[in-house]
Formats: sequence, structure tokens, C-alpha cells
Amino acid sequence: MLPHSLDSLVCKLTEHNDAMVQLVKDYRIAFESDIVNLFIGPLAEAKHIANNDNELFILQLINAKALKYYGGNSGLALLNAYLQCYFADKQKDENWMSCLSKHLIL
Repeated sequence: MLPHSLDSLVCKLTEHNDAMVQLVKDYRIAFESDIVNLFIGPLAEAKHIANNDNELFILQLINAKALKYYGGNSGLALLNAYLQCYFADKQKDENWMSCLSKHLIL
């Protein structure tokens, strides 16, 4: 069960209990790892399709929304569910995904 927003979950859990801070950090790491794992499959599929079609594959131009054109819709649906609840602020979400995309090497 995904929280409405990871930021709101962190605030609620750490507001009154300092012992929860490490648990929240571990949860955030696991959550981010899931996002990376869900993102890598469709990225690999997109690169494979682009290579087979003799298209130039530029990672910097690919984002989660653009991956729908390369298939893998079930993985993308789950990725989008994670992304929608990761940050309450969509600008933070886009910045995080942009940073993630820049660090992935295919």
C-alpha cells in the first residue's frame, strides 16, 4: 500500500518519535530503490527498440512519460503510481526524476 505522499508520511512518523527516524530513512531508501528498478526495465526496453529501429537513443530526452511509446505499460503504470506519491510537490518529483535519469548509464 503506497502512502498518499512520502513527504507527509515522513512528517507524521518523525513528528513525535525520534526512534522512527531510522525506519523512515530505510523506507525512503527502499522506496527509491523500487523506483530505480521500475525505471530501468522500461529504459532498457526503450534502448533496445531504438537500437533495433536504428534510431538515436538519447537518455537525456527520455523521461517516465516518454517511455510509454516503447511498451512496458504494466511496469510504467506501477512506476507512475510510485512517482505520484513520492513527493507532494510535483516540481520536486520532476527534479528527482531528472537527476535519476542523468545518473543512469545504459
